[in-house]
Amino acid sequence: MTNDKHGREEESLGQFLKRTRIARGLEFEQVVEETRISTSNLKAMESDDFAALPADAFSRGFYTIYARKLLLDPEEIVARYRIERGVIPKRGGTMAHNPPGHKAAQQVSNMAEPSAVSPLSTLGYIILMLIILAGGLCWYFNINPATYLSEQLRSFQTEQTETISPAPKEENTPLPAGSPSKDQGALFRVHGNLSLALATPDFSAPQFVPILPGLV
Repeated sequence: MTNDKHGREEESLGQFLKRTRIARGLEFEQVVEETRISTSNLKAMESDDFAALPADAFSRGFYTIYARKLLLDPEEIVARYRIERGVIPKRGGTMAHNPPGHKAAQQVSNMAEPSAVSPLSTLGYIILMLIILAGGLCWYFNINPATYLSEQLRSFQTEQTETISPAPKEENTPLPAGSPSKDQGALFRVHGNLSLALATPDFSAPQFVPILPGLV
């Protein structure tokens, strides 16, 4: 019993974490996926390679997350990490500019799981970029959007008016009372010529005079 306790005291933090993980039946890749701790950082934690770990505040956050995953006391694990890494606290037992373990864990968790971007925010950003691009093009080509739209609308209305406007109607001048119409005048001329032809004998043709008996 004493030897076992003494052996555990000589066990490093990384060895203790690895042994606990195996005892819990957790695979290395499973812990990486569920805790969002990178493979390199988790490997450095289990092998006590403190030089490969990031800054102290982030490392404390990783140890806190890992301890919670293994159902261990986060404060005890962080304290062992600080002792084995050789972090010397200042007066009062606190580290300058280092947040507590739970705050560091929250910061690391926020970094590991970035907040989802809203589709509406993305759409608004795209619309804003399109507006800026359109404004830049108008400025470069010296185009006033209001004037351009007004001219296009006026041109469209003019084309529509020319297409819809009816053709001019022929004006019929009324004839004076008693005047024959064109058709009546033509008919009168035809009948008049025919009557004149019937009434005027043709003396150019030879005339045949019947001879009555008794007159010769």
